[in-house]
Amino acid sequence: MISTWLFKLRKYVAIVASLGLPLMGISSSSAEETAFINTLPLYSPKIDPNSDPSKANSDNDTILGTITLPLCRFQGDEKTLYSGTLKLNKKTLDSIEYHQVPRTTQTEFDDGFPEDIAQELQDLMENTVKQNQVPGAIILVNYQGKVWRGVAGKSRIDDKSQVFLNKFRVGSVTKMFVASIVLALIQDPKNNLTLDDTMEKWFQNESWYSNMPNGDKITIRDLLRHQSGLYNYTESSEIIASMYETPMRIFTPQELLAVSFIHGSQFEPGTQYSYSNTNYILAGLLIEKITHRSVAENINSRVLEPTGMFNTSFLDDAGIPYYYSHGYTYLGQNILPKDITFSEPSVAWAAGAIVSNSTDLEDFTRLQAMGKISPSEELSKQLQEERFRFANPSNLETYNGCNQKDSENELLYGMGIFCYYGYLGHEGVFPGYNTSTYYRPNEENANKSIGITINLNITDSPKITAGDLFLKIVGILDEKNSLPRKKFLSNGKLPDGRTLIQAMLGLKADEKVIPSF
Repeated sequence: MISTWLFKLRKYVAIVASLGLPLMGISSSSAEETAFINTLPLYSPKIDPNSDPSKANSDNDTILGTITLPLCRFQGDEKTLYSGTLKLNKKTLDSIEYHQVPRTTQTEFDDGFPEDIAQELQDLMENTVKQNQVPGAIILVNYQGKVWRGVAGKSRIDDKSQVFLNKFRVGSVTKMFVASIVLALIQDPKNNLTLDDTMEKWFQNESWYSNMPNGDKITIRDLLRHQSGLYNYTESSEIIASMYETPMRIFTPQELLAVSFIHGSQFEPGTQYSYSNTNYILAGLLIEKITHRSVAENINSRVLEPTGMFNTSFLDDAGIPYYYSHGYTYLGQNILPKDITFSEPSVAWAAGAIVSNSTDLEDFTRLQAMGKISPSEELSKQLQEERFRFANPSNLETYNGCNQKDSENELLYGMGIFCYYGYLGHEGVFPGYNTSTYYRPNEENANKSIGITINLNITDSPKITAGDLFLKIVGILDEKNSLPRKKFLSNGKLPDGRTLIQAMLGLKADEKVIPSF
């Protein structure tokens, strides 16, 4: 009862703050921090009405308009952030008036957290922002019961105020939540639900079902393990274009399925592995079919409220609750990252619509690694064994449980959860954001467990992903414990995170437009 009241209060505070209204006599932060400020693109140019747009690509120096915005200049690996006026003509790069804007860092850590590790983490975070075209980074490390938190860069790169990064879109980390709900429903015998149930059993009367390939063969197990053979709808050019060109477009789950189904089956269910967001759209519809409640309501009541995750929301509109990090992308931009914070989450829905912060994600990932849905609800031993039976995507060789040896050269996948170098968790990408959250439990001594949660407020930095940064942090911690570090500093067999980004959003490296200076 108390948790429900607190959850509603949190939503009330977020709404009041987002409107910029006083709360209990205390004014909110500046207008620039309100939730729906500047929903138009930040970099919309002010075009001179007397100019001739046809001359935009000509060799003359006609000024077509200006944009006042932040800019980046690179010399080797060094980057400096500026603000200035960009004049729109053929010689744009020679027409920039610069003045430097300082970047800032904030860190804090518990008493007893090793100071040498804290310094290495701070250096890594600062260098990540400085050298990798990343506007801002958020890192939380729970090391043997002591927590280090750090933020660097900016919540919003055209804001000269102090750094402040908090909530962010977690993208496919949402799948951990959704898989947990499905497994909890299976655990309850009144639902008459099993992992071997086919899509036909639950959806044969739905209007869209007749277009679904292999509906009589695809099981719930196949959905959660990405072994259904269903085409990943986010690899469709229509969906990619919509996410980046018309981010306010609203999709229904049925529309997303239609995009997938038109491509037919990619392979026989259960015979191969292929990461597909389509699987979790179906998992979301299954949750709603069985419970007669929305995915958001199920996640709220089953996970967020009992866990006290009051900074986490399953969103149903383009706004983000108060205090959030702006998200950016280089896709389609020749020079500068584009602010794409306000995007319709319906394009991801049960595959990626959650917003959270580092503390909440670390709490939830720890529960997941322990086989729990919430502090008061644990999966049965049988379901835990099913969930933590990991498959190598390359050959489908399976491993019982997550350990360092099996996963040191491959990112293994279970039911809505990854196993990576002995850590359990998930990666997440949503336009503007890139997240990685993992936890390595120590069954013999809980105080020796390790949690790592990272968010970068850019989709497609050309040099680093949150997954890459996760590996570098693991390298720091393992070196402290006299474990090999070299694996994390090489370009050997370890995935670098870009394969996941491609799968989650259908992006390929050659589609990125990298700044030219």
